[in-house]
Amino acid sequence: MCERINYVQIQTIDACNARCIMCPHKSIEHTGKAIDDDLFIRIVDQIAEQVGTGLVSEMVKVDLFFQNEPLIDRKLFERARYVREKLPLSYLICFTNGLLLPKLKQQIIDSDFNKLYFSLYGYDVQSFNRLTGLKISQDKFMEMIAAMLEIERSGRLRTIISPSWRHVNGRMVLFDYSSRAGFYSKKILHSQIRGCTRARAYNWLHFHADGEMVLCCMDWQKETVFGDIKQQSLGEILNSESYRKLLLQVRGNVESKRGFICKRCEWAVVEPRLAHSDTGNSERDLICNANG
Repeated sequence: MCERINYVQIQTIDACNARCIMCPHKSIEHTGKAIDDDLFIRIVDQIAEQVGTGLVSEMVKVDLFFQNEPLIDRKLFERARYVREKLPLSYLICFTNGLLLPKLKQQIIDSDFNKLYFSLYGYDVQSFNRLTGLKISQDKFMEMIAAMLEIERSGRLRTIISPSWRHVNGRMVLFDYSSRAGFYSKKILHSQIRGCTRARAYNWLHFHADGEMVLCCMDWQKETVFGDIKQQSLGEILNSESYRKLLLQVRGNVESKRGFICKRCEWAVVEPRLAHSDTGNSERDLICNANG
C-alpha cells in the first residue's frame, strides 16, 4: 500500500511547442495526441473515488501538466472544470513555457486553475531562444511577458514566474539543471538508495495521456510503468504487487538493478559513503531545474 496521495500529474496532451536544451526531447518522441475524453474522465473519477477511501487527500493538488506544454490542449480549460466538479477542494495547477500566453490569457484568467507557473527560460529574447531552441522575435518575447503580467494583475489565480537565472554580482547566471535521472546526462550513479527527497514515489501519481502510470516525472522513457488506468481501477493499481515492489526498491528495502532510475537521480536519498556523483557543470549545463 502506498502512502496518502497529495499530488497528481495528468498529461492531457503528449506534445510540446519548444525544444528546451534541458529537456530529454531527443530521447523521446511526442505523439502529439490528446488524452481521450473518456479516459480523462475515468482518471478523475477514479481519483475522486479514492478520496472517499482516504487514500487520496481531499485537497489533492492536481497538475494538468506532465512532460509537455499543457496549453496546446484545446480542451484544457474544459478538463479543469471537470476536475473542479469532481474534486471541489482540489488545488489546480498549470505550468507553461509561456508561448501561448498572449493568445490564451483571458481563458486562463477565467479558468478554474488556482496557480499558474510560468517557466521563463532566459532573461532576454536571445537567451530564451538559446534555451528553448526557438527563434521568436523581440516583439513576441515582450508580448509573452506582458500577457503573464496581465494574468498576474488580474488577481484571479496565483502566478509564479520561475526564471532560469539569477543575479550574481551584477551578472545574469543560469541555474543548475536536473540531469533528468540520466536522460539528459549520465553523471550520477548511486550504489544504494534509501528513498526520495521529493517523495515523488510515495505521495504523487503520474498519468500519461495513454493511461499508463509511471513512478516519477523523471521517467521520460517509461522505465517504471506499474499500471494502466484503462485496464485497471486505481485501487487495484495502488495495491498491486508491482507497485509495492517499486516503492520498496525506492526505499532500498528490496535490491534494485544497477541502472534503476532512482539510482541515477539527484533526488535520491543516499548514504554518502555509498554514493558516487560527478555533477561538474559546463556553461551548457547551467540551466533551470524544472520538474518535468
